Amino acid sequence: IAYVADCRFTEENSRRIIQLVEGADLFFCEAGFLDRDRHRAEERGHLTARQAGELARQSRVKKLQVFHFSPKYEKEAKEMFREAEEAFRG
Repeated sequence: IAYVADCRFTEENSRRIIQLVEGADLFFCEAGFLDRDRHRAEERGHLTARQAGELARQSRVKKLQVFHFSPKYEKEAKEMFREAEEAFRG
């Protein structure tokens, strides 16, 4: 089981995350924002759902579980999961 939260999507962080979670059976990854708001995610030091999915795919984890959504997406949870899963599956 791997767990990542409260981090900005940078080249260095991505490399570290991939190394940390590589091959995990279950990857819990924060996804504070939808990709359409990636500028806000960066300002706040969080990942988007798409970025979480991309990291999971590159890490070759077996299962991704996104969490830690911004309250602004209270009614868009399905979209958060969909965006992460699309990026994860490629």
